[in-house]
Amino acid sequence: MTQEMEYEAKSMLTKTGYNKLIKVFPNNEPITQQNDYFDTLDFTLKQKGAALRVRHKKDTHTLTLKQSQKDGLLETHQPLTAEQINLLHNGQIPDGPVKRATTFLLGDKPHLHYFGSLKTIRTEINYRNGTLCLDHSLYNNTEDFEIEFEGSSIKHAEFELNHLLQQVGLESKKAKNKVARFFDHSFRK
Repeated sequence: MTQEMEYEAKSMLTKTGYNKLIKVFPNNEPITQQNDYFDTLDFTLKQKGAALRVRHKKDTHTLTLKQSQKDGLLETHQPLTAEQINLLHNGQIPDGPVKRATTFLLGDKPHLHYFGSLKTIRTEINYRNGTLCLDHSLYNNTEDFEIEFEGSSIKHAEFELNHLLQQVGLESKKAKNKVARFFDHSFRK
């Protein structure tokens, strides 16, 4: 599928809270993934409530455009080859569904800029009819910890996340998404 709706609730965690949750869900092998972030130099995608990334995970490379919707995020995906990744790093979007969706936002000849990457050590768990992710992210000489729950609706995601945090005695702390945290930290003065 090249497009899907994502309904996700998240909370920032302290390192202690993260380690506590890792112990609640033993026997889950973490994976490492890297997100490379792109936008125009004047941040047109960000201004339109969108974000563009390449996720490198195991031996796969996936280009994703995320667009804010009323209750979630519309994600448009396409796999990339090494040649297509090079094209993207040279400012051009490879042909495919992401290019079509991005052209709708940016016009015919968007020139993209690579801003950097964020590495995440993710523990992913099938949990209560959804997916629970415990993330330790590293970027721009910093690290943070978060929990995400992706459910069948935003209500489902928020309920299950808040219920789990209450069960283990952790407070819910508002979390921006990874791309927002990356850019906020990258351009702090």
